[in-house]
Amino acid sequence: MINEDPEFVEYEKEIAELVVKSPDYLKKNFEVANLPLKSIQLGGKRAKGDMLDQFKNPFSAKYRDTWKVAANELTWLLRSIGVKSKISVQKNGSAIINHNFKDTFDLRASEDGSRSIEYDVVSIISGFLYHDIAGGNDLMKVKGNWSNQYSKKDIEWKANGAKIIEEGMKKWKEKMEQDRSKWIRDTQ
Repeated sequence: MINEDPEFVEYEKEIAELVVKSPDYLKKNFEVANLPLKSIQLGGKRAKGDMLDQFKNPFSAKYRDTWKVAANELTWLLRSIGVKSKISVQKNGSAIINHNFKDTFDLRASEDGSRSIEYDVVSIISGFLYHDIAGGNDLMKVKGNWSNQYSKKDIEWKANGAKIIEEGMKKWKEKMEQDRSKWIRDTQ
């Protein structure tokens, strides 16, 4: 589930861009181990606008994205995580990206302001109900540790996919123009 989350996909795209820009890429094996902790919000992006208004108008199309976030399992399991990653790149361009994180499964507002104000407001209310009224545990630790393996083609697609599509569309347009011009010449 984490691997398919849009923000996590974007993070791995950033990693792939780092890999292909490295002067060592396709020249020798190397590692990228000094990446800073990456703060990621899983579950999607909320709609813009006043959160109280969004809460009061759950069926408004304007706030659809917020309610998609609220219905996403990742929002409730691991909304905000700090991911640490290490990348091992082979001379042939293939790469293994190791990710790990540690989190506390709780619905508590951040004490240091590290989470968004919206998250903290929702957590104050839902956390009070879950932890203080229902007696839910707020000491449970959640750990994730996994690796994603990518071929040279995968890494280059992640890093340059938009550019590849743009170039392909440009070539396709040029080919269409050539074919159109040829057709006009041939039918005159």
